[in-house]
Amino acid sequence: MTVDLITVALTVLSFVLLFLVLHFLYFKPVLKIMHDRQAKIKEGNKSKIRSAEKLEEQNRLISTRIEEETRKAKEEYIKRTKAAEDRAYALKKEVLEEEDTRLEQAKKHLMTEKEEMDKEIEKRLFEFAKTLADRLVSGDY
Repeated sequence: MTVDLITVALTVLSFVLLFLVLHFLYFKPVLKIMHDRQAKIKEGNKSKIRSAEKLEEQNRLISTRIEEETRKAKEEYIKRTKAAEDRAYALKKEVLEEEDTRLEQAKKHLMTEKEEMDKEIEKRLFEFAKTLADRLVSGDY
């Protein structure tokens, strides 16, 4: 058995040529495609993280705004309630004052009528006493 050096050399040379051809024509482009795909995936992940952070910031701003609006609405409600209570108190006071005034006027009117009635009774009593005395004196009962 003899080893033919030319055959071995040609086999090694064809293996090296095949390796170089496959390396430059197949392996490097495949590695480049894989690297580009990995870079796109990383960029997509970064983009998702940025949009998630942006959404989180927007949610925080919305929550702050809702809290502020709620606080303002609560203050406005308290303010309106206080104003309504003040108006109700003022109206109640005004009604009570009007009632007191009307009561005083009614008392004055009743006192005037009582005085007039007392005068009228006194006048009629005097007339009755006079008539009674006249009848008793004349004997006409």
